[in-house]
Amino acid sequence: MCAVLEISPKTYYKYRNKEESDYYDYLIIKEIFNASKGTYGYRRIVEGIKIKYERVIMNGKKVLRIMKKYNLVPEYIRKSKKKNKNERIEDNVKPNLLKRNFNTDAANIYMIEKLLLIKYQNIMIIN
Repeated sequence: MCAVLEISPKTYYKYRNKEESDYYDYLIIKEIFNASKGTYGYRRIVEGIKIKYERVIMNGKKVLRIMKKYNLVPEYIRKSKKKNKNERIEDNVKPNLLKRNFNTDAANIYMIEKLLLIKYQNIMIIN
């Protein structure tokens, strides 16, 4: 078997009965990860371990390393953006104050008259 795996017999017998050191920590992380329905990242899992297991102290880097090792990838939930943002809504249409009366002798004469009325007579703008 060592010839097929291309390792020495000493290496094989060294790791044959050795347990994985991170497995029990993985079980704790997996429990909190499943309780969050797969949405917690490593920072929230560290906080969850502090709350649930008061005597267990686990560094965030260790939690991140174990999550990468066992392929625990959180599902990030993003708020959906409104796609039809510029769609015309009949309720938001403003009343037509100009009555489409754009025929003037000079350019922007209507706006100038409106501004002069506001400036000299202190009249409020009507939307």
